[in-house]
Amino acid sequence: MTENAISDCLNVLDSTRTLCLRIHELKQHSRDADDQNPEQIKRQLMSKLLILREANRKSYEQLVQAKTITAEHKSELDNARIRLQALQYKKLHLKTIIKNYEEKEHIYTALPLVSKEEFLKEHPEFKSSNDHDLMLAILEDELKERQRLSTLKQELLKRKAALISENKAKRNALQKGDEKLQTFLRSSVPVQEYYNITSM
Repeated sequence: MTENAISDCLNVLDSTRTLCLRIHELKQHSRDADDQNPEQIKRQLMSKLLILREANRKSYEQLVQAKTITAEHKSELDNARIRLQALQYKKLHLKTIIKNYEEKEHIYTALPLVSKEEFLKEHPEFKSSNDHDLMLAILEDELKERQRLSTLKQELLKRKAALISENKAKRNALQKGDEKLQTFLRSSVPVQEYYNITSM
């Protein structure tokens, strides 16, 4: 209720009290000729009571409305508190994930990479880069170098395979030559024996 409505109710209550006292006085003493009719006072009293009942009904409706609004605000506040707790939980969870990620051994830390100083000597254009961009550049350079070395290794392996094949072919040829030579030497033994006998 507003302050004006409360003030009006208090005024009505005061006038109702006055009327009740007036009725009480009339019952106690005999009426004078100029006194008001008790029925007229009762009608005034009833009208005041109706006003008070109306004020009471309005105040009750306002109370119910205020309770409803308070319950809605409390529900909103509870929901906001729950959302805040959920956000705090998510924040804590994300902090834990970030901490675990930062503490985790990354594969690039185990790679035998060129040092930053050596890389910057070869690539001075990255001197103004931040650590993240510098690390990406080092990794990219390392990848290119490893790809170059891998290509070179494949070429050398092909060359090795070709040399092994060539050596095998030459070994087979030499083996065949040895076999032919042995066969020739074995077949020449009777001729040698013949010449040895005749020369004696």
